Amino acid sequence: MKKFFKNKVLYILSATAIIFSCLFMFLFKGPQAEAASIEYDTMDAQIIIANNSTKKYTGKYGTWSWTGVSGINTTSENKMLGVTGYFEINTANDFKLTYTPNAATKSKIASMYVDIYWAGGDECVPSGVNVSNMFSADIARTGYWFFTNGDLTSPNTSKSNVIVTIKKPATGTTVIWECYVRIGYNASAPVTISKGTGVKSVYLATTDNATSGSASGTEYDSGTTVYGYAELAKGYKAKSGWNLVSGTADTEGAKYRIGSVSAGSDNFGTVAADEISYTISYTLNGGTHGTTHPTSYKITTNTFTISNP
Repeated sequence: MKKFFKNKVLYILSATAIIFSCLFMFLFKGPQAEAASIEYDTMDAQIIIANNSTKKYTGKYGTWSWTGVSGINTTSENKMLGVTGYFEINTANDFKLTYTPNAATKSKIASMYVDIYWAGGDECVPSGVNVSNMFSADIARTGYWFFTNGDLTSPNTSKSNVIVTIKKPATGTTVIWECYVRIGYNASAPVTISKGTGVKSVYLATTDNATSGSASGTEYDSGTTVYGYAELAKGYKAKSGWNLVSGTADTEGAKYRIGSVSAGSDNFGTVAADEISYTISYTLNGGTHGTTHPTSYKITTNTFTISNP
C-alpha cells in the first residue's frame, strides 16, 4: 500500500511538473516576443493538418512544403494547448518541413523560431529535431517539448531554404499536437519625397550629407533613419533649417539636406524652396519716374518695361 501511494504521489508530481512546464513554454513562445520592426511567416500544426492533401502552403514571403506525415486526426482536443487535431509520424519516415523564401525578399530574413509539442509514451519519442540550411541548429528536448532557446539569428541567405526535421521514433507513432515555426523578416516600408516649386530634383539617402541617393518610393527597413535632399532651381533659396551639402548657397544647383524621417512612420511630402526677392534701384540724375516702377522682382515676376523719367 505504501509503495502504491508513493508511486501515485510521484506520478502526480511528475504530471504537474510537465503541465506547468508546457504551460510556461506555450505562454511565452514566439508571438509574445514579436518586435514592431519584424514581420513573420508562420507555420503551425493546424495549417499542416488543413493542407496535408497538397502538402503545401503559401505564406506571405515564401512557400512551405512537407513530407512524412503518416496520419491526421481532426477531432481530438488538447485543452491545455487550446487546439483540435494533430498529425502523426511513425517509424517509416522523418517529418521534413521545408520553407522556401521568395527570391525578392530573402535578403530580409532575420530570425527563426521553432517550438514543437509531442505526445505519446517514451517508446515513441522522436529521436531529435534539427534545423538546417539557412539556419543551423539541433533543438533540445525538454519534457514533451522540443524548442529553440530564443530565436535563431544570423541566417545564411546564400542558402535556398530552411528545413525543419522531426526525426522518426524508434518504435510506435509520435503524435504532434503543435509544430510552430516562425521566420522573421526585417519589415520594410517605402519613403516618399516629391519636388515642389523652386526644386529641380529630390533624392533619399541613409547617410548624412549625401550628394546623390535613391528615388522616391525606395523601401527601407522599418525604423531606419532616412534623409531627404533637394537641389535648388534658379531664383530660389533654401528654407530655414536646410543644411547645404554641395554647391554655393542659394544658387541654382545647390544641394541641401532638408531633414530626416523614420521609415515606416513618416514621409517627406512635397518639398518647395523659397523665392529670392531681388531689389531694384534707379539712378535718375535728378529726374523723376514718369510711371511707378517696381522696386523688387522675383523669378516669377511678370515682365515689365521701364519708361523714361
